[in-house]
Amino acid sequence: MGVYLEDKYKKELDFDVINENIELNLNLISNYPRSAFLKQYIELKSEEKLPANGKSAIIDLMKIEQLIDMPNDHMLNLTKLGYEVQRNGGWIKHLNREKAKTIRNDKKANYDFKTSKWKAKTFWPLLIFGALGGLYGTVDFITEKINQKPNSNYEKIESELKELREILIKKRETDSIQKS
Repeated sequence: MGVYLEDKYKKELDFDVINENIELNLNLISNYPRSAFLKQYIELKSEEKLPANGKSAIIDLMKIEQLIDMPNDHMLNLTKLGYEVQRNGGWIKHLNREKAKTIRNDKKANYDFKTSKWKAKTFWPLLIFGALGGLYGTVDFITEKINQKPNSNYEKIESELKELREILIKKRETDSIQKS
């Protein structure tokens, strides 16, 4: 027992009416004090532009969307998804959130496509530029090490240390002469 929508019915159906009926019945089922709701108490706002036997069609559509399950032929229970949808504002708000999410995903896919296109165009020029820069840096480093001149500061420090050593040696000699 399922609802199969042929093309001629899809053209005649008003999905806004279907969604309003789903929202109404999801609210009824969730407000029922027990976890099970009798199938016969399903309500319809209007039966215009609904498939034949509107109540069973709404029940089947809610089952297709996994909002409810049927433990037997007469009872309806909310599923985890149905409970979350109802708790977060209802079926119509859920559809609006899903629509917004789809729009965001489409925009993201478009931006990702543009970015990957740009990356593909700029990959080789940047790779060549980076390789040349790395090669230049390596050559510069090697030539600097090969042609390295002794550091004048290093020589200056060495000469000062030599002078200090000589001063210390002279001072020791003069101290030892005076003591004896």
